[in-house]
Amino acid sequence: MPAPTDPVVTDPADNPSDTGATIWTIILAVVIVGVWVFNLFGLGARKLEVVTSVSLTRTADTLSSRKDSTEWILRGEVRDDGTPVPGAQIWAIATDSRGNHFAPGPAVTDAGGRFALGAIPRRLGDRDTVETGDVRVFAKARIHEGTGRDTSSVSRRGGDMIRLSSRGQVRWLEFQARTMILLWFLPVIFLLTIILALMQARPDGALLKVQYYGSVLLAFLFTLSMLGSIGLGLCDVNGLSVNGEVLTLGFANIFQGTYVNGVQPEWLFSLTAPSAVPTPDGLVHGFGAPLWVIFISVIGAAVFTVSIFIKHVKDRISFSNGADVRERFEQIVRHQFYILFAPLGAVVVYQLLVVAGGAGQQVTVALATMAAGIAINAILDRAVESVRELITARKQAEKEKEEGSEAEAAEQPAAADPTPPAAPGTPAAAPAAP
Repeated sequence: MPAPTDPVVTDPADNPSDTGATIWTIILAVVIVGVWVFNLFGLGARKLEVVTSVSLTRTADTLSSRKDSTEWILRGEVRDDGTPVPGAQIWAIATDSRGNHFAPGPAVTDAGGRFALGAIPRRLGDRDTVETGDVRVFAKARIHEGTGRDTSSVSRRGGDMIRLSSRGQVRWLEFQARTMILLWFLPVIFLLTIILALMQARPDGALLKVQYYGSVLLAFLFTLSMLGSIGLGLCDVNGLSVNGEVLTLGFANIFQGTYVNGVQPEWLFSLTAPSAVPTPDGLVHGFGAPLWVIFISVIGAAVFTVSIFIKHVKDRISFSNGADVRERFEQIVRHQFYILFAPLGAVVVYQLLVVAGGAGQQVTVALATMAAGIAINAILDRAVESVRELITARKQAEKEKEEGSEAEAAEQPAAADPTPPAAPGTPAAAPAAP
């Protein structure tokens, strides 16, 4: 009778079919959700092209309360992929730095897609020193596509923004839809990663594999969203703002200036408000950094995160080892948290370079910022590990001290009784009489 053989135990990581199916399932789910969000916000739809120009004219009748009788007239065209759009609805809203708004009468494009809007006062308020800052032009039309029975009608929108004044103003920064979606992705992806890490799954189970590969994929998407949001934010700031304007985010401000002599003014991200009175040296004094410096620091943090993925590829994971899987989850979540605060580290490093006099060379700033973005994760990792080791060593010392006190108390002999024991056969003493 042949001897029974031991069952062959295979490592789940050696079976690429289950792992590949899990990865492709997660990728397919992300693609479906991405396409749904893409269409929900209308990012894939073609927009109307609104081309607007302004001219300053003098009104025939003036109000006695106004010293300036000039007004802005808007003229332009609406096109759809280069084709004029007749019958499009056009309206506009003008604003100034004091928060005043003005809307001229709406208009409809003619057969050639042209329109005219006005008149917009040069000054919306009572103060002659405050001029109309900008005007946003909106267009909406229903476009017919196809021929014969395949004809369909879709509603499309478009817009344009015109600067009417060369003077800067303070206004809220309004990101475009694509930038806002990426900014919303950051907390959503971070929250999903934490939820996946907190789920209790059976070792060597299918849910544990989904947790791990899902966390890796979310970390990769988080890094891309962080880079994309800052990159698109730079495009929005450069395209939708003018020199001398202050864009506010509530907790921070974006404006043009420089911290260093000999460096041309550039867009700065500052946690402190700019000075209302120009400084004698023409420099900005505050806690901030150029926007491109912040972008490079995030690139450095992203490089370090990608290196973690490469390390995970090198060190194959064993799903039967729960401690190893939990450690990887913690590492992924921790470095997402580090990327969120990479811009703050860039501001600190840049201000240190300004103090040291090394911020005049942009190559030096770029290398130092990228190195800081890479090293800040390792430094924070080491700090976390040092604090953890310190707490563990202190607890161990307290435990050893407590165990030593108990052992010392157990070794001490019992206190001797002062009354000597009675001899055998001796009657007990009678109690004393009252």
